[in-house]
Order: sequence, then C-alpha cells, then structure tokens
Amino acid sequence: MRRIDIGCGQSKAEGFVGVDRYPLPDVDVVADLDGNIPFEDSSVDLIFASHSLEHVGDLIFTMRELYRICKHNAQVCIVAPYNEQKLNVANPYHKHVFNEHTPRFWTDCPTAPIDPEDYFHPHATMWGLSQTDYSEKVMDFRIVRMEFFYFPEYECLDAHEQRKMRSQRWDVCDQIMYHLIAWKDEASCNPLHVAPAQELYVPRFIQSRREEVERKKAGLAIPCHEISEFENSSPAII
Repeated sequence: MRRIDIGCGQSKAEGFVGVDRYPLPDVDVVADLDGNIPFEDSSVDLIFASHSLEHVGDLIFTMRELYRICKHNAQVCIVAPYNEQKLNVANPYHKHVFNEHTPRFWTDCPTAPIDPEDYFHPHATMWGLSQTDYSEKVMDFRIVRMEFFYFPEYECLDAHEQRKMRSQRWDVCDQIMYHLIAWKDEASCNPLHVAPAQELYVPRFIQSRREEVERKKAGLAIPCHEISEFENSSPAII
C-alpha cells in the first residue's frame, strides 16, 4: 500500500511517505502543495494530512490534486484546526476555514453517514454542496466520519451540549478530524454508507487524546475543567 503524509514537517507518520515543501529530515518527497503533487494518477491508498491544508494557497486546487492521485476508495484522513477559535482567526498563516461544513464542498453526494445535527444549516439541508456554484465536477470525497476535539471545559459534556456550545460560542473546539474516501466509480449510485478500503487510520496523537478524555470521563484523571498533563506537554498545533 502507498500511504503518504501531506505536509509532514519534522514528524512524519510511521509507515508513510513524507511530503513537504521543505527538505526536512523526515521528508521523502519535496513538493509544493500549491502545485502538482508528484505522484501518478490513482496510485495512493491512504493520505494523511495533519495541520497542513489550512496553509495552502488554493484549497480546492490541492484537494483536486489529492483526488487525482487517490485510487478509487482510497482513504483520506485530515486533521485541521477548528476555525471558530480566536487564535485560529488571528493566525495570518491560516488561509482556509475548517469546520463541520468544509468537506461538504468536496462532494455532490447528497447523503452522509454522520449525524445530520452535526452539520445542520437551514439553507443547506443536504450534505454535498460542491455543485452549488454550477462548476464542473472535479472531485468526490465522501465523508465517513467527522470528529471534534474540545477544550477541557467542554470535553465531558454530552454530544447535544457540545453541539450547542459549538453553535453559540468561540473557543469550544481546537481541532477537527475528517475521514473521507475518494469516490471514482461514476457508474454506481450515491450510497448512504461508503466503506473505506481499509480500517480507518487514526494518528497516535489523536488516539492518545481520545484515551485521555475517556480517563477523565471515567473519573480516573483530573477533572475536565483542568488542563491535563497531556495537553500541557502536547506539541503546538497551530
């Protein structure tokens, strides 16, 4: 399997080909994500991008390139800073918005196997929005999972309360993760549930964070309103 880490920097994911615009120690392929990505059409099984795509100049162009190099049913895992926090809005190096609506513009598939309450908007009730400007269809990334990561005071709330806080306040989430697949079978119908070609990839730092939250919920760690040792020691993700 060919697995590539887009914008890997100095911390390439294990078992991946590292791609970045700078020739850092973990980088295997030096490439500008604002240009053509140097992989063949339909040659990649899994793409991982962590806190990198918000920095590209033209997100749609880059997503088209990622779609081009993906095999049909290839998996794409994207971790990005959640936009609705003041630090991210102030950051001049963040050029694109990532929130619960962002991947809706990468497909025209009207349905998605995720809770509709997580992306509800009264003016856009269907999932896929890529054709809303009547442009040519250039990619079809279908969502499989969407996960939010919360600041400490919101981590232990139930899903309904977390959703309510996201809609009403700033600085509720710090990052978001999407699992998508590249859909290239034009002959098929639009399925509601789309199975990826392999088990969903979860980076180690996300797995550690999930486990930390579960320990808090179980009462085995410090209260949720306090900042954990893990959060204090985790690398910057801005």
